This record gives sequence, C-alpha cells and structure tokens, in this order.
Amino acid sequence: MQRGIAVGLAVLAVLALGYLGVSRGLGPGAKVTPTPAVSGNETDKIISASGTLLPAKRANLAFKIPGQVKRVLVKAGDTVGAGDVLLQLEAPDLEAAEAQAKAAANAAQANLTQARAGATREEIAIAEANVRVARAQLDKLKAGATAQEIAIAKANLNRAEAALQDAQADYDRIGWMPGKGATPQSRALQLATLDFETAKARYEQVLGGATPEELRIAEANLAAAQAQLDRVKAGARPEE
Repeated sequence: MQRGIAVGLAVLAVLALGYLGVSRGLGPGAKVTPTPAVSGNETDKIISASGTLLPAKRANLAFKIPGQVKRVLVKAGDTVGAGDVLLQLEAPDLEAAEAQAKAAANAAQANLTQARAGATREEIAIAEANVRVARAQLDKLKAGATAQEIAIAKANLNRAEAALQDAQADYDRIGWMPGKGATPQSRALQLATLDFETAKARYEQVLGGATPEELRIAEANLAAAQAQLDRVKAGARPEE
C-alpha cells in the first residue's frame, strides 16, 4: 500500500516539473514562430473537365400536316411561351385552302352586307318583270291558241306532209336496189318522216290547248315569281 502511494507521488512530481518548464518557455520574453502564409501560386490552379448540359424539360414538336420548314423564328437559348410561333411551314395546299376560305368569307360578308342594305330598285324591277312573264304564260295557256297560231301550225303540217311525200317518191324509185337502206334517199325519207310527226304533234297540241300538267307548272312558276317579288320588296331600302 505504501509502495503504491509513493509511485503516485512520483508521477505527480514529474507532471508538475513539466508544466513549470512549459510555462517558463512561454513567458514574456518568449518568441512565437509565425505560421507561414499560403501563397497564391500554390492555390491558383485550373481544373479542366468536359460535360453535357441537359435541359430541365424536353418537348418533341411536330406539325399536324406535311410540308417543308420555310422559316425558323427562334434560335438556341431564346425564351418562348405558349402560343409563340416557332416555325413557318411551306405548305401550298394549306395556303390555297386558306385563300379559298378567305374568299368564301369575303363573299359571305358581301352577301350579308347586301342583305342588310336591302334590295335595290333594279332588283325590284327584275322581280316584277319575272312575275309579269309568268302570269302572261299562264294566261296564254288558259286562253288557248289564237287563230294565227292555229294557221301557222296547219301550214307547217302541210309543208312537212308534202316533203314527206316527195321523199317517199324518191325512195320508191330505188326500192329495187340492194342496200337501199344506206342510200341518201333512205336518209332523206327518215328525216322527212320525223319532221312530219313533229309538225303533226304541234298542230294537235295547238288545237287541243294546254294540258293539266302544263297549267300546273305555269301556276307554280307564277307563285314562285310572286314570292320572290314579295321577299325583295320586304327587304327594300327605306328610300325605295
């Protein structure tokens, strides 16, 4: 036990002597060795490295119609927003369709402007003339043919009948020949027969007057012309 106490005292004595020695070395007269400063030549070093810059977001752009790019309106690094035009496409079909659509829109606008402005005096006069013509045609059908029209139809029938007789006589003179159907006389007879049938039908029509179908058509034409006149007058300009 006494031996352990002696060893501990010896250690404490050594530590005390060491502390006194250090304290004396750092006294008022002691010199402190300065820490050397780091020079710029030792830190100003360039490090070269290669890399790839990637965008935060990528978008694939494509036109909805085929064609060649006519003009690029942006360059690398430009900031664009929604709705900005980036490229112009050269598409002749699209340009033609656009021109046609513009022409149609202009025509529609012109028609609308005219409709809003109302009918002109000339348009009213034309509509009135159409009504007069349609009414005259209906009245004529109802009244039947005049004596002069009947005489003209009868004269045409007589003339066609005489021509048919002459053509028949010419054809009869060559009736014995082979291949007579291909001769000029045969062709003349066919034409004369057709003219006679036409003249006869016309003469009978003049004598019989208008048919119910012809009267119905004439009445419908008159009604349509009158309706058009009413529409034109309803949209006439105030000064009309």
